[in-house]
Amino acid sequence: MPHNLDFITSQSTWFEPRITLDKIRESFSTSQKEIRIASGFFTIKGWGLIRRHTEGKRVYLLVGIDEPGEERAKMALVQEIMRHLATGVDFGRRQSVSDLIIRMEQRELSIVDARASAHHGKLYIVDHHTAINASANTTGYGFLDQIESGGLYAPSVIEGWVLDYENKHGVQMDSVIIEELHRFVESQVANFIHKFNHYFANAADITQSLLEALKCWQRLVEPWDIYLKTILALEQLKPIQTSYSKQPVPYQRDMIAQSLRQIRLYGGSMLVASTGLGKTVMGTLIAIQLRAEDLIDKVIVICPLPVRRAWQREMRDASIYADYFTLQTLDREDEQYASDLEDWKEIVDDVCQGRGRYLLILDESHQLRRRYPDEFSNRRHRQEDKKERKAFTRINQLVNQLGNLERVKVLLLSGSPYATHVDNLNTQLYLLPHTSDSPVLLPEWIDGASAWKIPDTNEFLKLPVTHQLTAPHVAKYYTEKDTQGCYLNFGDQKKYFPDNVVLHSLYFYQQVLVKYEPKKLKDIQKAIAKFAPVANNAVDKYQETYEVFITTDAFGIGIDMQDASVVINYDMAWTAIEPNQRAGRILRPWQLPRTVQLYTFIPTVEEQTELRWELLNISQRWQNLMQRHAESRKLTDLPVLTTNAQQEIDMPEFASNTRVTIESGNLVWEQTDDEGVSSYYQHTQKLHSHREYAQNLDSDLVSALTYSGESVLLYILLKYQEEYYILLYDPDKEEMRSPKPEYLLSLIACTRETEVAMVDVEQVEALSNAGIRVWCQQQSFPEEEVIRECTLYLKPESAGDEIKDWLTAQQM
Repeated sequence: MPHNLDFITSQSTWFEPRITLDKIRESFSTSQKEIRIASGFFTIKGWGLIRRHTEGKRVYLLVGIDEPGEERAKMALVQEIMRHLATGVDFGRRQSVSDLIIRMEQRELSIVDARASAHHGKLYIVDHHTAINASANTTGYGFLDQIESGGLYAPSVIEGWVLDYENKHGVQMDSVIIEELHRFVESQVANFIHKFNHYFANAADITQSLLEALKCWQRLVEPWDIYLKTILALEQLKPIQTSYSKQPVPYQRDMIAQSLRQIRLYGGSMLVASTGLGKTVMGTLIAIQLRAEDLIDKVIVICPLPVRRAWQREMRDASIYADYFTLQTLDREDEQYASDLEDWKEIVDDVCQGRGRYLLILDESHQLRRRYPDEFSNRRHRQEDKKERKAFTRINQLVNQLGNLERVKVLLLSGSPYATHVDNLNTQLYLLPHTSDSPVLLPEWIDGASAWKIPDTNEFLKLPVTHQLTAPHVAKYYTEKDTQGCYLNFGDQKKYFPDNVVLHSLYFYQQVLVKYEPKKLKDIQKAIAKFAPVANNAVDKYQETYEVFITTDAFGIGIDMQDASVVINYDMAWTAIEPNQRAGRILRPWQLPRTVQLYTFIPTVEEQTELRWELLNISQRWQNLMQRHAESRKLTDLPVLTTNAQQEIDMPEFASNTRVTIESGNLVWEQTDDEGVSSYYQHTQKLHSHREYAQNLDSDLVSALTYSGESVLLYILLKYQEEYYILLYDPDKEEMRSPKPEYLLSLIACTRETEVAMVDVEQVEALSNAGIRVWCQQQSFPEEEVIRECTLYLKPESAGDEIKDWLTAQQM
């Protein structure tokens, strides 16, 4: 034997990147009949790098698992291959898929799953003469990026070594030694083949399953699938470990997702939902999610005193530390008369020193709808010299002066944010972080250039920090139906919406004076539990219960009283908020369907009455109230006062002081419109009855939709590190942007009957690759880790059936 065999070692082994791929391509090109590949894992991109060198050969693929683990082991190999197909940018993947499909259909390629045998080796065998024993998987990452080692067993290695030895030493190599070396290589290759064939025969054949998956992937899906998958992705509610016992129902999931998105982007959100839709639960779940995402540490709850216990109960159940305040406390000037202000001062210190990250929840935010108290000293000063309400000053200082987006995030909750004027809304919006970057909606850019502000109520739902859902919309679109009525599933319990609501206006001619005696909070809460034991979890707790409960508006906010089905407004409200809040105590889902009655007493006048002028003023208040109620319905969509009565208030016909005239109107859920609902929810409600279908949709869906625009756009939904990103790519400008969800959903909205537009699939593929690359460069994201969830080609209606050859244009 020759004393120097280093040449064989140096020519047949390596420990470098890309060498394995070069050796495989070179060796595969020498094949005449068949190729065997054993790999820990296999991807379409890996196949694309070697497929041209396998043409005309029979290919056997033995695939194991790269890094066995519990989660990956649970996933079918075909699913893993398809997931990797959707990941990253591979400009040749469609050609690679087509090639695989043809090979499998013609029985020129078979692939088996050998994970059951704990197969982890990487081996590439050419006919019966060459084998490469390497560390590289048949993947793009293994072939191109990783530093891999390998060894080559081939006749060419022996021939090269003999030639080099003879040239160096001038001595002809012994033919016996050469023959022995060839036999050694042949025996090694034969041994590899024997073991390969054994493992291959005992593995699970997935050829047909992969073939069907790839053929399905090739086809364009219906635009409806893209639409549903996008709505589902916009929820972005990650599964988290929590002690909280309540799970959100579908409409709550939508609202929570929207608030979370707004808080992530702008630091704050204003959630408007009809009373009874569970704002306390939604606020708690939002806090849980933000804490799980490591965006907050603690919570500040500012709420009316009657609902403080409810907030404490929910936060305790969620294991969240929270401080609680009322607006009355924050209005106090002197700290020595309000011990809670000491806690507020400590929070201020924490924020100033950066010791804590807070979510400030302002429940029933409409109670802080007036920035300036209506005091005499304020009336005689100019607007710029007015003295702010102390609670407003304290909250705004914490959020927008001492804090920042990292330290204080804000969630405003209300069921009836509008009272008398658009300033009611702007005052509440001012307490959100000042993150507005556009003065488009403002008549003039004043008083805090970045504060959120609107010129009229019609613009409220156009803001990217507000969203609204109403009880009629929920009842119409989010409920299930049985023989009894429309219901929601709260866990395993059905809760029915009222089957209808009857509104009454009662005109009366006698003055009633009711004298109230103040009660202690504990006594009031006990009385509420006796009046509504089911709603307040007090069934069988008290022997004595009440059938009638009379209260001022102090306890007309946030209290659960849905054991009752009748509300009587015995006094004239000044704003539209009070009737909405009063009705909201019982306009809630209940154990059984029922009819809810809402009565409003309206004072009227006779010509001879000595109270004529006083009652005329009250009549004017009624007219103003109805106007405000009509304006507030833009934000509540829930009528609680009859409009018919407004027409008769000035000149009613009288009989006697005891006569009562009743004007009634029925509210039918199905007949309500969607004007008072954020456009986002007009899309998300379509997911309700198709959620299971949407959840089972694959990734990497591709479709095409004809739309009314003038230029080609490409919508791409991507996932990176478990976060979804909705993107619009303009190929002409080579620009990628992130549109607002409402805009995007309106752009791609369709039905199950919407047809796929005629497009060149290769063009769509090229556009998506280009768009993803642009976006990854903008975000500094590694493109090989980005997952395509869906792609939708938006084809202008004016394009007809003529498709622009984008690829050719790019080459010119």
